[in-house]
Amino acid sequence: MTPDRRAVLPLAVALLSLGACGGPGKAPAPKLYVLDAPPDQVFNHVMSLLADWDLLLGGSDRQTGVVSSEEYKIGRGDKFLGEGAGYWADCGKEMFLSRAASADEFRVKIQVKLEPAETGQTTVRIQTSMTAFESEALGSPTARCVSRGRLEEKLVRDLEARLAGSSSSSLSRVPDGRSGVKP
Repeated sequence: MTPDRRAVLPLAVALLSLGACGGPGKAPAPKLYVLDAPPDQVFNHVMSLLADWDLLLGGSDRQTGVVSSEEYKIGRGDKFLGEGAGYWADCGKEMFLSRAASADEFRVKIQVKLEPAETGQTTVRIQTSMTAFESEALGSPTARCVSRGRLEEKLVRDLEARLAGSSSSSLSRVPDGRSGVKP
């Protein structure tokens, strides 16, 4: 039997469409940073840095060392810290297009957890939550996104620069949760 061309074409288009869709990649491994500054000093700089980034504070607790932002909304074509949403996050693809770039709205929320480390040092952990919303998506209009790690790196670089301006500070990325500070 010869397959009917009219039946094969829709099947081929459907299979190609599925291949053009994909979820976000794998999130980078969480990174741990250690700063040569006491937690109170780091806490103050985190609060001012998020405010300078135009992020509204969602909550802060000096006792627990947690600072979090409200969800920040980025419209289609708008930029956050000079970059489009696709620079900061991987939201998967739909029809070969980045869902972060084609979304009607992109939302980001940042939470920073500070913990005392060795005397005069602070351990910094950053968690980001990113979501894209696309009203004309073929599937779900909501896409959970995965950070590319760039926003976390920028936050730490900017924080280190602020600390360096107020005192000498060094930063290190500590793999696998082991402690250590870059000389």
